[in-house]
Amino acid sequence: MQLKTYTWKSYTFLIVSIFVTINLFLFSPILDRVGLE
Repeated sequence: MQLKTYTWKSYTFLIVSIFVTINLFLFSPILDRVGLE
């Protein structure tokens, strides 16, 4: 059970970090576009 919980937390952290990285790449051009306008 302990190992399962640790694995679940690890996967959650990994998914969140990847999601944040993708959001940074997606929102950076949008923010730049809004700033230019």
